[in-house]
Amino acid sequence: MNPIQDLSTRDLVGKTVLEVGSGRGDTTRNLVSLLAGKPGARLIATDLSDDHFARLGAEFAGSGVQVDFLRTEAQNLIGVPDGSVDYLVCNYTLCAVEARAGSTLQALGRFHETLRTRGEIFIEEEFPIDVAANPAQKVWAEKWRLLKAATELTGGAPFHEFAPEELAELVRRVGFINIQWAADSSFLPEPHALQFFHARLERLMAAFPSPRLRDGFASSAVVLDEMASRAGGMEIPFYRLTAHKSRGTASLHATFDPHPHSEEESCSSPSPARSAVRSSTAN
Repeated sequence: MNPIQDLSTRDLVGKTVLEVGSGRGDTTRNLVSLLAGKPGARLIATDLSDDHFARLGAEFAGSGVQVDFLRTEAQNLIGVPDGSVDYLVCNYTLCAVEARAGSTLQALGRFHETLRTRGEIFIEEEFPIDVAANPAQKVWAEKWRLLKAATELTGGAPFHEFAPEELAELVRRVGFINIQWAADSSFLPEPHALQFFHARLERLMAAFPSPRLRDGFASSAVVLDEMASRAGGMEIPFYRLTAHKSRGTASLHATFDPHPHSEEESCSSPSPARSAVRSSTAN
């Protein structure tokens, strides 16, 4: 189950795809390539920051795809009318949204509102760091422990990852059906596995109030480099979740239903992270 591959099997002619959390544009590029040559297809790329909009807009100018950029939070999606989207893609964004506790539920409710009936969501997220199962995954987990601690020390709110079962339940409670998730992993080999980590940690350490704190984190980063060298790189466990908007009308009050609907779950194949591919359907 791959969101881009899954989308490639859909009829995209005249369809609107919404990307929530476009960031530097990695997923956006894949979506533009997918929509190229599909008459009437439109991509709406949203992000909390518009830092990359101008560069990406210039990059896609000759693609033949209508690409619109909106600066808006996932919880609000201002500028996206209700019932106007056929497919919604949200990769590695909900963990950042949940840095403000409870915001993911708001975002999922807004996703449901923007989709047309039977519209689909495609979500990709990393596992919580307590699932690390081998030396390369422990490099990934330690990387996030250091970044989360450094973020808190500078007054920021660290990302919060969801287990797939937890996210699937939230998705169900705001009204989605045909919920499926599948675990996977990707491997970043040395010597560049921790390149992003070092750049981000350096920016955070520059705001530390104490040289001793900087020295301590710098030493921990050296230890992490040694771990990555022994493991040959870093393995990132993640999962993909898909679901449909039901024909009925749902609202966020379902979140507080003390008697939730039953769910069917089935395990159909092994995975690197949780050894499961699960599907669940809200009746």
